[in-house]
Amino acid sequence: MEDINKEEKDHIDGEEKDTASVAVETGCEDKNREDIADSLEQNTASGTSGTDCEDKNPDETVDGSDRNADPQSEETKEEVQGKNRRTRTKKDGRSGFIKGVAAGIVLCLIAGLLYRGYIYLPVGKNGEILVKFPYYEALHGNKEDGELDTTDILRKTDEIKDLIKRNYLYEQNPQRISDGMFTGLIYGLVGDDSYAAYYSAHNYESEQKSLKGSYVGIGVAVTKDDANGGVLVGSVTAGGPAESAGIKAGDIITEADGKSLAELSLDECVALISGEEGTEVALKLKRGEEELELSVKRETIKEISVRYKVAKGTNIGYLSISSFTPTTEQDFYAAMDELAENKQVDGMIIDLRNNSGGDMNVALRMVDEILKDDLGDDGKTLLLNIEDKNGELEPYYAEDEHSQELPIVVLVNGNSASASEIFSGVLKDYGYTVIGEKTFGKGIVQSIYQLSDGSAVKFTTDYYILPNGERIHGVGIEPSITVPFENYGDMTSDKVNYAGNDNEPDFDNDIQLRTALDNIMEQIYS
Repeated sequence: MEDINKEEKDHIDGEEKDTASVAVETGCEDKNREDIADSLEQNTASGTSGTDCEDKNPDETVDGSDRNADPQSEETKEEVQGKNRRTRTKKDGRSGFIKGVAAGIVLCLIAGLLYRGYIYLPVGKNGEILVKFPYYEALHGNKEDGELDTTDILRKTDEIKDLIKRNYLYEQNPQRISDGMFTGLIYGLVGDDSYAAYYSAHNYESEQKSLKGSYVGIGVAVTKDDANGGVLVGSVTAGGPAESAGIKAGDIITEADGKSLAELSLDECVALISGEEGTEVALKLKRGEEELELSVKRETIKEISVRYKVAKGTNIGYLSISSFTPTTEQDFYAAMDELAENKQVDGMIIDLRNNSGGDMNVALRMVDEILKDDLGDDGKTLLLNIEDKNGELEPYYAEDEHSQELPIVVLVNGNSASASEIFSGVLKDYGYTVIGEKTFGKGIVQSIYQLSDGSAVKFTTDYYILPNGERIHGVGIEPSITVPFENYGDMTSDKVNYAGNDNEPDFDNDIQLRTALDNIMEQIYS
């Protein structure tokens, strides 16, 4: 305890001037008794020393008198000094922690910069100069085929954002920019996958509503028609705004609100044609050699996808299906119950002409309603195989323990696509008669993945393979009996679909329908 010893010496030296008695406080752990004795020998005045910290009161001299030389006790000074040291230690600790955090942040920034391998140097309104470190290409230039270089994408995004921030004249819409970026990412797939699409959270919600059988739009079912640069109208909802505006099945919509549909995916086309309820969309259409321009008001459409009746003068049921949605499924079961379960008919014609498809699982459950569950050699009924990019197969089997025993004939044409090809193709493979014309040939499956913010992406993920092993994508299904459509009156092949419009089935003049009726009656009564 150097400070205390020095203080003692100063106090003892002061005794030469006045011979007052001196009290010296010693700590057992902090003082050496010999050091104290040596210092006392140098004092010519009488003095005493306290050497035993346990026996002496620090406020008394050896002879018991009060110590009044210093108004502040040595113990008080030591406490103050200790507090000062602890305060300095705390301050030093906090300062060291802050410096450590700051150093860590700087090191992380440097490490991130080194990992990126580049830096931008601003050059005023003209943007920035990209400076790449020597190892940039080695670090980021060895991407595998088909792998996105996300580092380069982020680098270029930053570059474009900076240019916009510095120079863009108009107010930015961050949400629109964000949606546009992600749309562009999926658009890169469209060259090989015209069904790929990005949905904003709002558009995805609208898409889900449409799949349930109710949506805001103009009331048309469409398929992509790349050859003609637009979308082909497969059917028109009876009483809907499209029908009121004069749009007909077979029309090709090429523009919506001044934007060409030629380079857009099917879902982008649908999103552009659809919109807010009560607004209007300006459309350009092709109808043969004629070009038309129409304005159509968007409304809430309650889709009627199943309609049925009994053919006049016969005991044959006719059931028309225009799409495959959850409401289609329920309406189909209701129709089958009324016509087949209640024994109103001896046979059934199911018309899928101009049915552009829908939900694959709905189509499989509907065909499961018809087929027995044990038609295969293994005691099962295979409905479909789904094949992914790695060649892995996922089989779907009939499993509802229900079947329809009555004869069924299926009608198709060139606009029967996707889920309608699954329905007709499965039935054909199990011996049911399919009549009409070769189908569209869409034998691929699209999957929708919802993202964390409510938006979603859709792209092709699988091929589907019919029970006999046939792949139909780009090929289509050849009917059991081929019957080309023959126009009658103002009726053309792209208009025939009882569920999709107000056209009544004509069993006399519709040659395909007449052939189906004759065939099923022959099956039943011959």
